[in-house]
Amino acid sequence: MDDRDVVLRCLQHPGVHDLAPVSDRVKDDPEVAHAAVARGAWNYAHLPPNRRSDRALALHAASMRPDVVRLFPEELLADRPFVRQLVQVAPRTIHALPDGLIDRELVALAGATHPEAFAHDVHAAPPGYFQHRENVLRIVRTRGQAIEQLDALVIRDEEVMLAALRSAPACAAYLHQCGLATRARVVRWVTELPQVLAWLPAWVDDEEVGLCAVRTHGSALQYLSERLRNNAEIVTEACAREIAHVRHAGEALLRGDAELRALLARV
Repeated sequence: MDDRDVVLRCLQHPGVHDLAPVSDRVKDDPEVAHAAVARGAWNYAHLPPNRRSDRALALHAASMRPDVVRLFPEELLADRPFVRQLVQVAPRTIHALPDGLIDRELVALAGATHPEAFAHDVHAAPPGYFQHRENVLRIVRTRGQAIEQLDALVIRDEEVMLAALRSAPACAAYLHQCGLATRARVVRWVTELPQVLAWLPAWVDDEEVGLCAVRTHGSALQYLSERLRNNAEIVTEACAREIAHVRHAGEALLRGDAELRALLARV
């Protein structure tokens, strides 16, 4: 489609949303570009590079869809006054900015209207902010890794730990390092999130943990030690709901169990 006026009329039609079929020449028209982004922020991705460098257009798109920040040209992200304006106008964009750009000033600016921004730097939060449990939960649900910056007393809360793990299973390594990954807790964690075992090597050879994990998630078998993957009871439990998990069974067990070999042949 190469007719500017036709494109502008189409963008006013309720059923037309996508700029993709439009020619590059027409996409480069400022009025078309602004009309397209007003119709849908995703159209920013179809704009030519010089239009994506338009600061007003970029702000407009980001205010509607924060993740378009990942499409911003480097020159925009290198412009500190623009980035400050961005997080003030569209505070949720802070979650899409490159980690290297995020500092305490930006977190504080975004956090003024979007408290979840404090997940990137808890020290930017107002004094006493994390004395309220609901604020702690809000932060770790947004970015589980934030638990590593929180006070030791705060992170001992069972719900806080689980919320962090749901957001970022890799937090399990930090919780283990803090001495918080007890057997009882690990059993609770793997019952819901078996993938945390990938960051808990100290527990992958524990039979109780292994059984609890595969009883609710057969896929947990892949995270267990070779010894447990050769344990007939654990492998049988893992395959009870989905036989495909037999592919994670240990070689020694498969060699000695014709029934399991038959299951493996079926997947």
